[in-house]
Amino acid sequence: METFERLAVQLASLSPGTEEKLRIIEMLARRGEMSFSEIKHAMPKLNRSTLYNYLDDLVKGGLLKKRVEHEPGKRPVSYYSVADFFIYLSPQCLLRIASGTGVGFVNDKFYPTVKVKVVDSAGNAGEYHPSILVRDLLDAGIRVEDALDAALYVAENLYEGITTEEIAKLAAKRLAEKDESLAERFLWFLHGPISVRRSNGSYENWDRAKLEMEIAKEWKGIEKTPRELGLLSKQAERCIKRQGLQGAVDENYVKDVIKMVLRG
Repeated sequence: METFERLAVQLASLSPGTEEKLRIIEMLARRGEMSFSEIKHAMPKLNRSTLYNYLDDLVKGGLLKKRVEHEPGKRPVSYYSVADFFIYLSPQCLLRIASGTGVGFVNDKFYPTVKVKVVDSAGNAGEYHPSILVRDLLDAGIRVEDALDAALYVAENLYEGITTEEIAKLAAKRLAEKDESLAERFLWFLHGPISVRRSNGSYENWDRAKLEMEIAKEWKGIEKTPRELGLLSKQAERCIKRQGLQGAVDENYVKDVIKMVLRG
């Protein structure tokens, strides 16, 4: 039962210190690669030896990646980042593992082998990738354990030709079972407007179309396609929302983000 053994290794790497380890994974997923000292600074309650052991467990379990940087005359510095993993576990999943159907490993990582076509808002079809949904959930500020739970729920309810909108609704439904505010936060991150405080003190709701207009102004004199505008406005919107700013933001801040995205 090699698949059982590999799954057991992944799950065992989360214990002891399960909550702290999940928070480490969430932090690295949000911030990107961090050095040992940076992680220690962000988690002051963990002593150095405990933190080192936790990180070592996660690396051995395949949930984190580690690289060591060597400089002449200096001590080696260890850097950690999130590995490309997706743990899928349910009673049905274990039955499928035992029977050898429906679940497999990709690049030595445990994945649900759910292969369906997904249709986006523009009507384009593509293969479903659970990592995209998990990234959206984490970017929306959803804790890693809740994000994985929602993604697993979606994986169990997929069907051929499902739309990205329906996938978002399924994830939100699962989040709402724990806390309605989590679902609201996720749906706002995907589709909600940004409340912008104008220089005259008034407030406006800026959606992606409004962001496209502002990008077009900033790009004046440069030929641009609707696809380019759409991609850039989405990037700018998510940069702002990833800061967790569900309240009003200054107009100048939004324009600074747009300039940053255009410099890209």
